[in-house]
Amino acid sequence: MRIKRFGAVASTAVLGALMVVMGNAPASGTQSTLRAAADTAGVKIGSAVSGKRLDPAAGEDAYRQWAGAELSSVTTENDAKWKYIEPGQGSFYWDDTDRVVEFAEANDQEVRGHTLVWHSDLPDWVGQLSGTALRDALQHHVTSIVGHYRGRVDAWDVVNEPLNDNGGLRTGAGQNGFWGDQLSASYIADAFSWAHAADPQAKLYLNEYGIEADSAKARGLYNLVRDLLDRGVPIHGIGFQTHKLETTRLSGLADVMRRFTALGLEVAITELDVRVPLPVDAAKLERQANVYGWATEACLAVPRCVSVTTWGFTDEHSWIPSQYPKWGAATLLDERYAPKPAYQRVLQLLSLGRPAAGPVAAWRLDEASGDVAADATSSSPQHLAKADAGVLGNESRAPYLKAFKGNGVNAGAKTCEDPAGRSCGSAIRTDVSYTITAWINPASSTADQVIATQRGVYRQAFTLGQRSGRYYFTIPTTDSPSGIDQTLVSTAAVAAGQWTHLAVVWNNGWSHAQLFLNGVRDSGSALWNNGADSWASTGQFLSERAPRDADSPGPSATCGCTSGWHRMPRSRRWPRRP
Repeated sequence: MRIKRFGAVASTAVLGALMVVMGNAPASGTQSTLRAAADTAGVKIGSAVSGKRLDPAAGEDAYRQWAGAELSSVTTENDAKWKYIEPGQGSFYWDDTDRVVEFAEANDQEVRGHTLVWHSDLPDWVGQLSGTALRDALQHHVTSIVGHYRGRVDAWDVVNEPLNDNGGLRTGAGQNGFWGDQLSASYIADAFSWAHAADPQAKLYLNEYGIEADSAKARGLYNLVRDLLDRGVPIHGIGFQTHKLETTRLSGLADVMRRFTALGLEVAITELDVRVPLPVDAAKLERQANVYGWATEACLAVPRCVSVTTWGFTDEHSWIPSQYPKWGAATLLDERYAPKPAYQRVLQLLSLGRPAAGPVAAWRLDEASGDVAADATSSSPQHLAKADAGVLGNESRAPYLKAFKGNGVNAGAKTCEDPAGRSCGSAIRTDVSYTITAWINPASSTADQVIATQRGVYRQAFTLGQRSGRYYFTIPTTDSPSGIDQTLVSTAAVAAGQWTHLAVVWNNGWSHAQLFLNGVRDSGSALWNNGADSWASTGQFLSERAPRDADSPGPSATCGCTSGWHRMPRSRRWPRRP
């Protein structure tokens, strides 16, 4: 879980999002190619490629050989964009796109067609049309291209970048709003329907940038897609472009992906690259590798994420230097096709395979108001109900994020309640390895407060909180009045008024708890001396609330927290105790 901030006793505090993830055993061995590793993970690894460079006559042998050996999916980089494939009305140039498709068929690769409808790379003649003539030209364009490759292209980016950064339909000359201005939002549903009619077997995607974290655009896209699905529009997936900097953090990517998969869609990373400021050095390349790794991890953490595609694979042919002066080195390979640390990171992570399970519970707590925060997981969801004076809809780390505000005493949130008032079981299986993460901004450095806990019969199965100016994590040896507390206490002090990322990892195989602050392991993390395992609890999960209700015989404490987005750190892949 991620918790956003918590306050002192009798002071306000806000909880932004929670997530709990179970552990799993690691896969063994690193594969020899990205393709082999992706097969291990059950995903596709792809790149945008150029039909001209795939032509044997072009003399790009290294390009062809690497793409054939390392990739299980190829995307038409520019060749299927309107400007190049239909330069004159009704006059199509198929050669370069054909070459990409034929290369993929020869190498047993999937094909992603990019892109049918986009405001950019339009030929001049399209801009001269309007009204019915424009709509007819769009229908002919979509139907002709998808029909030409019927049964040969696995997925199409049907509509590309339809939204402004504020989440609304892209309109206005300054926003490249050609399609929205001319045809309003109707062109989106029409394009998907026409594409589906031309090839009912192809997966149809909406592809967008700037949706890799909770943002106005991500929320606008979610609302748009939900409406399309409600109207029966044949949309099958969301593409996350993921053009990023080497200083980018991708902590919210998996959670945003889950929001869309909960609608029944699949998701994919479609245009991944990570540019660095020139000149390149080892530190920049290591940061770049981190970003590539986080993107790959996010896809692996979401069962319905089907592929990771980079936008080019060698710096020899990257689009970045021409678009971003003084930036470059954005791909997995350098100009001589030598693998960079980013390549090794992606290879290693794919070789590990997918985690055994995704989050068992995830609460965004981003509802604008109300009494219940929805569980974002799609399997056996358990909603989190506010208690007493708690309030949903408070401002969180950024203006577009919402959070839950408590008072540190009785304004908390708890499971086992949903909008229909039905009961549920425990949120976390506490007799196995699990991870809890939180963004916190304490109002007090000295308050004694509970961040999260889950009830047993006599004791709390675990308690994560702060006391005496330190963070702590406790598991009693048994669920009995005589159970001995096993407690980890941070050496780092609680920093009041500052955002801190807090994560606790319980490795049941080692009877080992670790605490991480801002991604760095706290030196207070240690093996517990008695080596006792945790035990299974069956009670409610509580956050920002002391477990002192009349139906809880466990110890009391005070609580006030602000939680935010929750993500699963890689430390979930625990080896078993030797």
